[in-house]
Amino acid sequence: MLLNRFLIIFFIFGTGFYSSAQNYIDYLNAANEAEHEFVEGNLDSAKKIFAALEKKYNKLKGKDYFYTGLIYYFQLDTVSGKEYLIKSAETRLLLTNDLSKFRSKFPELNISESTIQHIKLIEKRKIPAKEYEISDSIKAFIRLDQEDRTVPGNFDEKKDFLVQKRLLNFLQRYGMPDPYIQGEEIYTIILHVSDTMLYRLYTSYLYKELVNGNVSPMYYCALVDRTMYRNNKQTKYLSYYPSKEIPNLSKDEILENRKKIGLSPYYQGTCVFPRIRTK
Repeated sequence: MLLNRFLIIFFIFGTGFYSSAQNYIDYLNAANEAEHEFVEGNLDSAKKIFAALEKKYNKLKGKDYFYTGLIYYFQLDTVSGKEYLIKSAETRLLLTNDLSKFRSKFPELNISESTIQHIKLIEKRKIPAKEYEISDSIKAFIRLDQEDRTVPGNFDEKKDFLVQKRLLNFLQRYGMPDPYIQGEEIYTIILHVSDTMLYRLYTSYLYKELVNGNVSPMYYCALVDRTMYRNNKQTKYLSYYPSKEIPNLSKDEILENRKKIGLSPYYQGTCVFPRIRTK
C-alpha cells in the first residue's frame, strides 16, 4: 500500500485542463476511482482506468498523466514513465517540486535528474504569455479584496460586492487563471461572495467551467457549502468545514452529491487530505 507514504506529500492538483463541449464529470469520477486505486497500491487497476480515459477522451488531465507516469516508474518502465511525465508537463501542470517530494519519499522511483531538467524546460516554455499579462489584474483584485481585512471581522459589503462583480466580469472574459501560475488566492475572493445574485452567478459560472473541465470540483462545492454553512443551512458536499458541518444527509446521500459534480467520494479534497467522515 502506498497510502502511508503518499499522504505525507502535500500534493494539490487543481485545474489546467481544456475546454470542450463534452461533460467531464464522468471523467472526473473515473479519475477519482483511479486515484484511489493508485493510493491503495493497486497500480494495475489504476493504470487500466487511466488508459480507458485516455482512449475515450484522447487525453488526460495533467495530474492523471502524472499518476500514470509514476505507475510506470513503480513498475520499472522508465521509458513510458518519462513519456507520461512529459505529457503532464505539456499540460502546464507545474510538477517539478512535487516530483522532488516523490523522489524523496519513494527512493525506488528511478527518475533521473536529466528527466527533471527536461520537464523544467517544458514547463517554462509552456506557460502562455496570457498568464503573465493577466497577473497584474489578478493581483489588483486580491489587493482590493484584502485591504479591509487586516482587522478580523472588518469588511465593507458594498466594496466586496463591487470587487466580486468586477472579478466575475473579468473571469467571464478571460477565463479562470491557472492556479499553478497565479496561485489560488483568487478563490479567497470567490469564497467571500455573500450577495444572493452574485452567488447565483458565480455558482453558475463555476459549474459551467467544472463541466468543461476547467475548474476543480473543490472550488465549486466549497463556495456552495461555505455559503450554506454561513446561513445555517444544510450543506451538500461536506467539503468546507468537515469538522464543523453537521449534515442531516446520510453518508450515501453526501457521496452521491459529491459524485454528481465529480468530487472524490474517498477524500475531502485530494488524496493528501483525510478520508471523508460522515455520521
